[in-house]
Formats: sequence, structure tokens, C-alpha cells
Amino acid sequence: MARRRFHCLAALLMLAFVLVQAMPIPVSATSGFSFALDQASACAGETVALNLQLGSKTNIAGFRTFVGYDDSKLKFIGTKTSSDIEEGTLCVNSRANPVCAVYVCNTDKGHAPALSGTVLTFLFCVRDGVTDSATSLQVSVDETCDYNGKNMQMDTDGAVNLQISHEKAQGLRLTALEPTQGTLSPAFSPGTFCYKVSVGSQVQSISFRTVSPEGTTVKISRHLLYAAGKETLIQITVSSLDGKEKTSYCVTVIRAAKGAETGQESTPATGHKSTSSAWRKRQLSSAASDKRKTSSAASGIYSRLASLLSSGQALGNSSPIIFAGSNQSAYFNLILGASLFAAIGIIIGLLLGRRKK
Repeated sequence: MARRRFHCLAALLMLAFVLVQAMPIPVSATSGFSFALDQASACAGETVALNLQLGSKTNIAGFRTFVGYDDSKLKFIGTKTSSDIEEGTLCVNSRANPVCAVYVCNTDKGHAPALSGTVLTFLFCVRDGVTDSATSLQVSVDETCDYNGKNMQMDTDGAVNLQISHEKAQGLRLTALEPTQGTLSPAFSPGTFCYKVSVGSQVQSISFRTVSPEGTTVKISRHLLYAAGKETLIQITVSSLDGKEKTSYCVTVIRAAKGAETGQESTPATGHKSTSSAWRKRQLSSAASDKRKTSSAASGIYSRLASLLSSGQALGNSSPIIFAGSNQSAYFNLILGASLFAAIGIIIGLLLGRRKK
């Protein structure tokens, strides 16, 4: 009788272990996605950065982000990414509101890169003529998946508020900004914060000569340009030495397509924005079909996104991209498994002790 009870108890414990292993474990707020503006207030004409961040290194293979905003007060400029997000792996629909960005990792490496810190930035410009008011940006992140296409339970959403002042506040300003290639449009003015510059297809990088007030530092987000025929968004930030004050300028560098003269090329695709068939075929379809380079798991990620990107459903509306299954944290699995096996060992010891008595 005791042996039968022992076997039943052991079977129940093993069943509990299997069920716990199958349960999705949400990522904590400290290691999941969060978002914040780089400043709480801005004046007409200034740029504002919305930063999407990961609290700790996470091997995430894909995610989707929506950012909704009041286009009567804000103008979307573009996106910039961390160095860990490779060119061609992020697709952004800048013409929609909310703006939609879909990231799928490069499968050539056979694994998802570890992302952390600020992974994606949405840049906005406060429209001229906006009266003193407040506005908010609605942000959501969903369809997070690992390299096997399993849901990572990292979805989040919320809003961030921005106070807008019509009067241009007296703050830090550059007194000179000059590109090494091309010419700024419009001409530089300390109170104008958004510019464009066109360069030839042969130009692969660009630098800027800047002059700022004494006791300040200037940071340029990048120098290398995306491929010929694409746009590159560069953020130039002047900050006080203590970091409490800062002002950002944005320059969109338009690199002509190969064989086209600067200024004669139609609007190129930004380095991370394209809904063209070329992007889909190169980054999605080929990866999903080429078994020599891509695992079946990675092919699943691309296949699920490819049809939605092709039809535009993933860019500009709320049609969900479905990722089957769920992912568990290896750390939590290890702790749970060890705890359950320890409990089984204790119970077995107690039962055997009783039998001996």
C-alpha cells in the first residue's frame, strides 16, 4: 500500500514539473522593454527622441512597435538604431500613424543578437506655430519572439507626455554646423533643428564641423551612411558638462542611388524604412527559402512576417502577427526544476524512513 502511494505521489510531482516547464514566464520589468522621452518639454522646432530600451541583454529575434502621436503638433522624422541591429533587419512605415516598426534579426549568424540599452529611437520634431500645450505619444511593443519563433512574453504598452512651448526657450544652441559633404537645407540657423543634405552615391561617410558654447560637449550619433539610394538619419546633440541640459539637431543625409547624380534621385528609402519588394525578397523570402543558410526555426520567423509585410497588414494597422508557442527563461526553468527534484528527493527520503520504521 505504501509503495502504491509512493508511486502515485512521484507521478503527481513529475506531472507538476512538466506543467511548470510548459508555462510561459513573463520577463520582469527590469529586463523587458521600456520607453521614455529624452526630455519632458520642448519648444516649437525642436527635436524630441523617444527611446525604446531593454533593461538587460536579451536574445530577441523579432518584435513589433507602434508609436501613435498627434500629427498636428509633432512631425515624425525617422528612426535610429543601436549598432546591434543590422541594416535591413528593421522595417518602418513612416507614412502611417501610428508609426509601425518590425524587427527581424539577421539569420545568417544562426542566432539572435543580444540587445540591451536603447535599441531603437523614434525622432520627432515639434511643429512650428504650436501654441503652449501638452501632447502624448502612445507606445506599444508586441509579437516579441526568440530565435525559435516562440513568444517571449515581453509585450508592453503605455503613454509618455510632452509639454510644448510656443516660445523658443533660451537653451543650448550650436553656433555653427557644417557637413564635410553636401550643403545643409535649409541653411543653418541656431534655432532650426531639422535639416537635409544630399550626397553622391560614392559617399560612404560624413562628418560635421560644429561650434558650441564654452562648457559644452557635442555628440554625433553616427558617421557611416546606409547603402546608396537610402537615407541616413543623424542626430547631433549639444550638452552641458553635467548633462542636465541638451539640445538635439537632426540631419537626414540623402545618398543618391548608384548611377544617379546627387539631387536628381527620387526619394530614397531610409536605411531602416522600406516596404518595397526588394527588401522583402532579400530579407524575408530568400531567408525563408534558403535552407543552406537558415535554420527551419529562423525560416519560421521570416515566413510569419513575410506575408504580413507584403500585404501591409503589419505596417499601419493592428492586425496581429501570430507566433505560436511560448518561451521560458532558462534561469527560472533551472531553479524550478532543481526545486521540484529536491522536493521529490525529500519526499522519497521521508517515505523510505517510514518504511524502515
